[in-house]
Amino acid sequence: MNDTEKVFLSIKIWRSKGQVALHKPLLLLYALWMYRQNHERMIPYKKIDSDLAAIVQELQIMSRPFRAYYPFWRLQNDDIWEVEHPEFIRVSSQGDAWKNDLDQFNPKGGVTVFIFTDLKNNNNLSLDISERIIQKFFDVNDRKNIQNLFKI
Repeated sequence: MNDTEKVFLSIKIWRSKGQVALHKPLLLLYALWMYRQNHERMIPYKKIDSDLAAIVQELQIMSRPFRAYYPFWRLQNDDIWEVEHPEFIRVSSQGDAWKNDLDQFNPKGGVTVFIFTDLKNNNNLSLDISERIIQKFFDVNDRKNIQNLFKI
């Protein structure tokens, strides 16, 4: 396992009483899927928010509405994600971005330059990481639908 794979698999996720927050793994699967389609590294927040809301609705894997602003902002703490111009975004006392600011400024976010370069230089790495994310974070009953949706 290379360093890039380790970073993806070591993200911190919220867990409580058998519940797991899938926000970060879903955003990463989405970003990896976009990169396999040759999308640029940084993706506008509003596109992520809109696309992931539709994906979550299609997959029906969350009991609550998906809030893209949590993983979009918090993945920065996992040394895997960058947000352009974070200085324009107000942050709550819990460390969360204000959704209104994200909607207003529509910053772009994406994996770090190092990770993006590694993904581009290794054709199979994105698929390998995606598969590992699915195996680690998602219920066995949901895996096939997620694989199909993200073309893994």
